[in-house]
Amino acid sequence: MYPGIELRTMRYIVAVGSELHFTRAAERVRVAQPSLSKQIRNVEEELGVELFKRTRKKVEVTEPGRVFIENAQQALLYADRAASMARAAGAGQLGKLLLGVSPLIDLQLFFRIRNAFEERYPEVQFQFVTGLATEQAEWVMRSELHAGLIELPIRCRGLAVLNVSREPLLLAFQRDDKLAAAKSILPRQLKSRRLVLLSSAADLAHDKILAGLQAWGYRPEKTLDVISLAQAFDFVASGEVIAVVRASAGRFESKRIVFRSLSALPMLDVGLAYRRDIRSPLVRNLLRIVHEVFAEERAQMMQSSQKS
Repeated sequence: MYPGIELRTMRYIVAVGSELHFTRAAERVRVAQPSLSKQIRNVEEELGVELFKRTRKKVEVTEPGRVFIENAQQALLYADRAASMARAAGAGQLGKLLLGVSPLIDLQLFFRIRNAFEERYPEVQFQFVTGLATEQAEWVMRSELHAGLIELPIRCRGLAVLNVSREPLLLAFQRDDKLAAAKSILPRQLKSRRLVLLSSAADLAHDKILAGLQAWGYRPEKTLDVISLAQAFDFVASGEVIAVVRASAGRFESKRIVFRSLSALPMLDVGLAYRRDIRSPLVRNLLRIVHEVFAEERAQMMQSSQKS
């Protein structure tokens, strides 16, 4: 059995079938005519069939030659497609990109990245994955996730972070609370109030938020840690506690809950986490897109950091 025909030789045979002239075919595929003729003869001998009828005046394709050429054209088409797709994947223009998003992150950040990426790289499948920040860090380091939008700060060996946005904190009150309509809020007004916060497992900024409140002058006698915003807001709506949440949670204001801004509290950062030793061209393209999409926010963050 013939062990296999090189794609190059297939191209020679297809060229002869198209030109019906060995010299012109050789010029078309840029090879010396004697070499082309010899390789086609070798194929014919191995297959035990004649692909071309040769005379001094003309070249004709035989029936076995016609069948071979038709199939060779398909093989070459698939080979060219495979090479093209491999080059596209190597450039990060093809494949599946998995981007994680922490439950606390405003999905508008995800939509901005996804829309810009899909516009630039329409052949890439852009997929959403949800998970806590610590989970995403593990997935990224195991190469099970390309990158993740997470709350900061995070420390994980081998993990790099690109800061993308910054948001203030809000105080959440029961709507009937007397402080809900106050023009300003002072730490002493919250002295007897219990506080609910998202736990450090749910929000990596838990300790930073608590430290910021204490620096401002509010040291709650009792702090209740919960795992989700829904739980926090249920406690607030009961009138038992107040909550401190990220500004993006303000979209959940309702008939039961009202939010108040407080400039004295620290700002919290959101970042894109990825492997420091980037292994995927998809991640490199993602980083370029994120730099472009959040250029303005990142410039403001740098200015703010320099001032402080």
